[in-house]
Amino acid sequence: MRFEFEKIKSTIYPAFLHVGDYAIALSPELILSLKNSAKPSDAFLESLIQSIAEKNRYLKEMMEAGIAACEEKSVLINRLCKEIASL
Repeated sequence: MRFEFEKIKSTIYPAFLHVGDYAIALSPELILSLKNSAKPSDAFLESLIQSIAEKNRYLKEMMEAGIAACEEKSVLINRLCKEIASL
């Protein structure tokens, strides 16, 4: 399952998080919050889910499924932290 960040040229939503076939627009404030919390640890994934899927149960379940599908969580965590840093 696709699970990655993408930087785009927009001032309103300068990045997307792709989860499967869905793209979630990320505000500059949310990106800053993610950058401040992007520390390689298992708690990072839970923090990421809470930050992005706050009140959307369907999105939360999709993100959890994407994480569960990853065989090496440490590789996923490191990749996502690097992608966030580049936003």
